[in-house]
Amino acid sequence: MEHAPALPQPWPAEARDLFCDLLASGPGLIEVWEALDQAGLVSSWLPAWDAVRSRPQRNGIHRFTVDRHSIETVVNVSSMVREVERPDLLSVAALLHDIGKVAGARDHSLEGEPVGRALATRLGFDSDDVDTIALLVREHLTLIELATRRDPTDPATVAAVRAAVGDRLDVLTMLRWLTEADARAAGEKAWTPWRASLATELFQATEAAMHADRLTGAGSAGAGAGAHARAEEPSRQPAAVPEAAGAALAAGQPWVGATRSGTAWTVTVVSPDRVGLFADTAGVLALAGLEVRTASVRTTDGVAVDDWIVSSPSGDGVDVEALARALDRLAGGDTAPLAALARGRRRAGPTASSRASSGAPGQSRVLVLAQAGTDATVLEVRAGDRLGLLHDLGRALSRAGLSVRSAHVATYAGQTLDTFYLTDAGAGR
Repeated sequence: MEHAPALPQPWPAEARDLFCDLLASGPGLIEVWEALDQAGLVSSWLPAWDAVRSRPQRNGIHRFTVDRHSIETVVNVSSMVREVERPDLLSVAALLHDIGKVAGARDHSLEGEPVGRALATRLGFDSDDVDTIALLVREHLTLIELATRRDPTDPATVAAVRAAVGDRLDVLTMLRWLTEADARAAGEKAWTPWRASLATELFQATEAAMHADRLTGAGSAGAGAGAHARAEEPSRQPAAVPEAAGAALAAGQPWVGATRSGTAWTVTVVSPDRVGLFADTAGVLALAGLEVRTASVRTTDGVAVDDWIVSSPSGDGVDVEALARALDRLAGGDTAPLAALARGRRRAGPTASSRASSGAPGQSRVLVLAQAGTDATVLEVRAGDRLGLLHDLGRALSRAGLSVRSAHVATYAGQTLDTFYLTDAGAGR
């Protein structure tokens, strides 16, 4: 590890994603992080870490040094990632929340903000994500301080929290879990039942106020952003069909194309729409060793034009002809192309994943987002990423007589956040 090559700045997306998967890995992170730190890799990745390594805490409530406390906070967050939309941002904010606890610091939250911003930029996050991480670092004590020092039911207290989080529900939710993870890592006295109840009461009051304004259209321009912002369906104008796909479509066959961008590939599937197409495509991509990072599935006028952003851990390219042949066989009722996927899943076990396992316990979460779609039922699924997950979800939807009109798939820190717009299989589109 001592001879690992330096990463370019900013980091490529694949390196950043793997780093976030590491942070979400659960209690095993502590030992791994210590080994990485001793090998000098942490200093290489996060130069500012040197200033907090083995640094004693000023407040006796803490049981760990600053660096160990930060890692304990990350471990605590790993059990909470299914509660938020962006577990990667929450994990990085947990890692960096005390990065400002350096010699001479008067307010470590304020002094940590620019450091956290610089490190998040270094890790390759885009400007919006950098702003969110920096905000969480700056405000990581706000919720508990307001909850314990002011009346959590007072509208003025709620207004102060909303001002701190930019009136964003997604940030409020991350702040709520960061607050608990931070306090639990500090020690029992930092997260007593009394303090926990006050923080929860203030969070719920603020959340209710945001929801109320969202329903009435009141509040700032940012009000209502967050919890279900990703559920918005893009324009349903017919997607442009690549000219190269014309002959295949005319013959009633699927067409697959692929373009490379850095370490990622965009795999475009054009096919006559049918029940089970989403599940079959997800299955053949998994079988080809391709990891789905995001997907945009669109169906208009009976033609599906689906873009899947994938990575290839093996470094191999995308065999578009093999993918097209497999989809054509599946369309004809031949399930043999996916038999190997089922065998691999059985060998790997029920919790296996092609990516890092998350520390989040419990079952997958499925939410119906009321009034989030027009002429469609919107379903949001949060689960730990694993081999064949999208294939299994697609099959379950097909068996329920539902067709995927559009889908928006994303994976953050070993967790998937998948939003499906569903119609009856026989409904017109």
